[in-house]
Amino acid sequence: MKDIATNGSVEFIRELAETYHLIYIGARPDKYVDITKKWLKETGFPDGYVYLGKNQQERINIVINLKNKFDFAAGIGDRWDDNELHLALGCQSFILKEWEPNWDTVRKYLRNNLKN
Repeated sequence: MKDIATNGSVEFIRELAETYHLIYIGARPDKYVDITKKWLKETGFPDGYVYLGKNQQERINIVINLKNKFDFAAGIGDRWDDNELHLALGCQSFILKEWEPNWDTVRKYLRNNLKN
C-alpha cells in the first residue's frame, strides 16, 4: 500500500477506461488480489479485472485463458517479460521505462484513437 503510481499513469489509464475495459495482470502471488484491488482503488485507478500470477508461467496461463474471453487492443508493462504476455494475447505491446513512462507514445500508437 506504500507504492506510488508512476507519473501520469492514473490519468492515462482513466482515459483508456473511457474506451476500453481494463484488465490488470500483476506479478505477485494470487493471495494479494484483495490488497492489489484496494491499492488500485485508493490510488485512483479505474475499476478493472485483476489477475495475479507469482511467476511468468502463471501469468502466461492467465493470458491464455483471457485471450478467449476478450479482444485485447494493447498491453502496457514496465518489464521485458510483459512483452511475452502481450505477444500471447496477440495485441500491441508497450514496454515503458519504469519510473519515466511516456504516455504520449502509447497514445500515439494505440490502434484505436483515444479522445484528446
